[in-house]
Amino acid sequence: MIQKFRFNYWSCSKLANFIRGTPKPWALQLDEWKQWRQTAKKKHPWRFWLAEEGLNKLQNFFFFPYDLWSSWRYYCKIRFRDKLHYLKTGFKPGEYYDLDERILYALFNELKIFVENKQNKDWSLDEDALSLYNWWISERPKRPDPFDLNNQETNEERMARTDSIIIEQYNDDNDKLIELIKIRNKLWH
Repeated sequence: MIQKFRFNYWSCSKLANFIRGTPKPWALQLDEWKQWRQTAKKKHPWRFWLAEEGLNKLQNFFFFPYDLWSSWRYYCKIRFRDKLHYLKTGFKPGEYYDLDERILYALFNELKIFVENKQNKDWSLDEDALSLYNWWISERPKRPDPFDLNNQETNEERMARTDSIIIEQYNDDNDKLIELIKIRNKLWH
C-alpha cells in the first residue's frame, strides 16, 4: 500500500475556493466544519465535489511517483535501519529464553532505548519512565543471585532461600512491568 506523507493542499487553494463557489475557512471547530461542509455541499453539490474530491484525486494522480518513492524510502528506513517491526531483547542469539523473560526484557529494553534517545536529545522525560529506567539499569542488576551457593546451608535451607528469592524477584519484576504498561501512553517520540 502506498502511504502518502503529505496533505491534500489543492482542495484548500484559491482555485478550489473559486471552483467551490464558497470560500473554505482557515479554522473552525469540529461541529462548525460539519455545518460548513453541509452548507457548501447544499449550495453547489457538483462544484463542491470537484473542489473537495476532484482536486484531491487530481493531486494524488500527479503526486503518485513522489508518493511511491516516499513510501518505498520510508519502508526501507523502518525495515532495514530502524527495524521497528520487532522488539530487541538483548539476549544472545541461539539460546532459549522463556516467554515471560522475553516479554520482560523486550519491553524494558525498549524503555531503555526510548529514555536514552530522549536524554541524547535533551527532551524532558516523564518521572515514572525515568524511575523505571533507573530500576532496570541500576537497581535490578544489583539484586542477589538466587543460585549463589552458601556452603554453610543445608540443601533444604538453600532450596527454601532460593525459592523465596526467585518468588520475590519475580513479583518485583511483575510489579515494574505493570507500572510500565500503565505509563505506555506517555512513551512516544
